[in-house]
Amino acid sequence: MGIEENKSIVQKIHNGELDLLEALADDVVWTIQGFRSFHGKQEFIQELYTPMMNLMESMGKVGITNMIAEDDQVTVEAIAEDRLTKKGKSYNNIYCVIYKFRNGKITQIIEYSDTAMAKEVLPELFSK
Repeated sequence: MGIEENKSIVQKIHNGELDLLEALADDVVWTIQGFRSFHGKQEFIQELYTPMMNLMESMGKVGITNMIAEDDQVTVEAIAEDRLTKKGKSYNNIYCVIYKFRNGKITQIIEYSDTAMAKEVLPELFSK
């Protein structure tokens, strides 16, 4: 797969046209800087994705404001909108995410976000 295909996958995820979980390789490593890394798709699902979905009333959308791609990497600057926890707190974080691909699957994600906000709004997940 090439640069344009990788960009298309990221764009489809952010547009809600492709399920993020389908795009992840089984051995993906997802690192949230200032928090921790998740090694493998199952660990990510069990320890972050499912618990987060259980805390959220609405995931809203994450709009891309900038995208740069080169070789097997796509870097995205994005802003979340209309995210709301079940406790009624807004969780409209900002992100810079680096996606690394292999054969059309995401093998590594490095996420930079406002971890102070994450700890304040979702302490059940991010204050461990």
